Amino acid sequence: MIPFRIKTAYGNLVPCYDSSDVRKRYREALDRYPSGALRSIYLQDRTVIETQVGKLHAELITFYECGTIKRVFPTYGKISAYHTEEDEYEEADMDRLSVGNSSVSSKMQCVYFDRSGYVKSITIFNKDKMNFATKYGMIVTDLGAEFDEDGGLVSIESVFQTELYTEFGTLHPFNPHRDPMHAEKGSLGFDEDGNIIRFATVRDRIILKDKNGKQKEYVPRIEEDPYTGFPMWVPVKVWFEKETIRIAMGKDTEEIYGRAEVRLTSEKI
Repeated sequence: MIPFRIKTAYGNLVPCYDSSDVRKRYREALDRYPSGALRSIYLQDRTVIETQVGKLHAELITFYECGTIKRVFPTYGKISAYHTEEDEYEEADMDRLSVGNSSVSSKMQCVYFDRSGYVKSITIFNKDKMNFATKYGMIVTDLGAEFDEDGGLVSIESVFQTELYTEFGTLHPFNPHRDPMHAEKGSLGFDEDGNIIRFATVRDRIILKDKNGKQKEYVPRIEEDPYTGFPMWVPVKVWFEKETIRIAMGKDTEEIYGRAEVRLTSEKI
């Protein structure tokens, strides 16, 4: 049998026609926009495609309506009693992509592209790690990272052991409630100059002191998870904005301070 092929800017691709493999998900092999343009294709076999940032394995590809790639899932197997996450990790191949002036390599779960073709984010298997050098020190992630069009770091979820040396003290950013599904809008964020603009921590107390010496501390705490009943960490979350600093903890009311009125410091618990 000659497989049916779909012609795309990234080659002639073969949609899934045989779902007997225990890995195969039950989903449409092809999906289209109302205009008729290809929205997604679930491939019969993992296929290497050529993107403007390098070669990449693909099992599921989604597209913008204009025809450029939106997301690539190098593996897209169904997790079950017969095919575990560990099995899926072993199925995955190592890919290397150009991000700005550097390159990253990992077993990737999803690569998200901008319409123009640059990499917006990379989500990896949590058994893997990626390292990124910043002005504050090396950041290691086991989830992935988000980038701007020049390859600069926009956001990331750092591992628990991360230690950064900032102008407001040593910081240990970690968010135990990160979204494990993708690496976009990470809790540790940066501006275009590489400065930290937000973070979450369960390892540091955050101290705000005003011009009169009055200070307030925000300390991570442990609460009961309302869904499981187990204890969980409630991190301190901080956002640096142009004229204000915002701080929030769990369901507590968010508090806002003028940047010119207070000095923020971080101290390890």
